[in-house]
Amino acid sequence: MKTSIMNRILAKSLVATVALATTAGLSSANAASYTWNASKSGIWSAGSNWIGDVAPSTTGGEDLIFGGTGGGLQLRTTTNNISSDYPVNSITFSGSTGYRLTGSSLLINGNIANTTNRTQTIENNITTGFSPVEMSAVSSTSGLSLSGTFTNNAGINLTGRISFTQAIVGNGDVTLGTTANVTLGANRSDGIRDLTSGGRLNIGSNNGTGSMILDTRKANFLSTSTTTLKVGTDSGGAIIPGLTFDQIVSTGTVCFSGNLTMNFAQMAIDPNALEPFNTAWKLFGAMGYDGNFTSMTVINAPGDYDNLNGEWTLENGSWVSKTISNAAGNQYFAFDQATGQLVVVPEPSTIVFGVLGVTISGVHCINKRRRNKSAIAA
Repeated sequence: MKTSIMNRILAKSLVATVALATTAGLSSANAASYTWNASKSGIWSAGSNWIGDVAPSTTGGEDLIFGGTGGGLQLRTTTNNISSDYPVNSITFSGSTGYRLTGSSLLINGNIANTTNRTQTIENNITTGFSPVEMSAVSSTSGLSLSGTFTNNAGINLTGRISFTQAIVGNGDVTLGTTANVTLGANRSDGIRDLTSGGRLNIGSNNGTGSMILDTRKANFLSTSTTTLKVGTDSGGAIIPGLTFDQIVSTGTVCFSGNLTMNFAQMAIDPNALEPFNTAWKLFGAMGYDGNFTSMTVINAPGDYDNLNGEWTLENGSWVSKTISNAAGNQYFAFDQATGQLVVVPEPSTIVFGVLGVTISGVHCINKRRRNKSAIAA
């Protein structure tokens, strides 16, 4: 008898759970849509600014569409004046008009998509809900520009050209699809749990936004990826992570593959002051390393360093540059994937790079399974 009663209770509980899940799914799938008209003003609460003369509800949860044509090169400004942390199911940019979204913070529970050939700018602080957010831009020359703080709770999957000029905080995964071209420009971003990159990842001052430190639990660079870091310092200045060069820090493993591009544009230190083995940039700081980059390239190296431009050579597991000459004689640069460190080396020299830092600890890269259309296939 007790068993029968317990079975009925469990059955009712299961039915209730399924019903709740179904209702939640229907709520998201059937969210009301509101298309921006902006015939009167730029505020979201005015019904006259939306097609149909009805504004989104004060409780939110709708799909917002910013479309239209014309407007020239000037961005149309819209302002969320409804509430802070205003919940939005999705934001879609369509047509040929450029928009600038401003105002109070937003809570995104769905996707953000730019289907236009214009750069669309979102200045609001954004917090994601409890499901991964798809962020996409179809144009290779324009995209999405996010200038507010981005709180990443459940993960973001990125496709196309997307830039973050402020920090990513929170504790969600970040996945770059093969067509992604993503720029991170804040001084530091601590909001990435696991980073999986199959596209282009541009860190810090490579786009004029200052050096940065990207802090993650694990970083996995796939064979299709290109990762760009700034490496340089002012003349005579100290070599400091996040100030004079970009750095990717991991509390776990960094798995190398694809291309590493180092931007030497700000390499202003006097080449005669380069000290072998003591002049070093810790580009990757992790508990363990695995794999190796498929290729390594230097761009924008100025003056006495221009010989370093172009692809480097893989020798004995380490990437080495061409030789440069200075008062100390002939020297070259070398990147050791076993330590994540770029060092200056005297020539001729035969080096066992393991003495410079940690050795490979037998960790392995694990490609994530494809979660959705923008995620990376294993």
